[in-house]
Amino acid sequence: MALPDPTLSTASSRRRSRSRGPSWVSKTDVTSFLRCPYAFYQIDRGALAPSDAVDALGERLIDDGVAFEHSITAGTVPLPAGLDLAAAFLSGGRVYGLPPLRNQNLALHGVPDAVDARGGALIPVEIKSHRSVRRTDELELAFYWRLLEPYRTADPGSREAF
Repeated sequence: MALPDPTLSTASSRRRSRSRGPSWVSKTDVTSFLRCPYAFYQIDRGALAPSDAVDALGERLIDDGVAFEHSITAGTVPLPAGLDLAAAFLSGGRVYGLPPLRNQNLALHGVPDAVDARGGALIPVEIKSHRSVRRTDELELAFYWRLLEPYRTADPGSREAF
């Protein structure tokens, strides 16, 4: 399985007209829109810097979340640069340190925190510092589920995947 092109789009390429092809969407785009559609619109059109849409509390929460994720992944072994992604996904274990992934058919791109390979079923893993599952957590997992579709080699609903 060849890796998709890892180059990620910029906000300006997201604004391309429909006649020029699909606009690439990331998980951050989706969750940012869900949190505040107006701020997303202003950032996307360049009228507002992304940093202007986050207050001091938001910055602290983001920093705390990043620190928590780092504390979880610090002891993990990231995907070696030379290892074939398909081989890693067939390993059956949990894969960390993934490169940027793309789903060409859906124009999605992103990097899940980890993937539970489960023999090719590819279950996305998101690391969170809060206790209860939030609407955005479910949305992120759904996004990564769709992002991973072209890489899947097993039916996640089959008994063989588990």
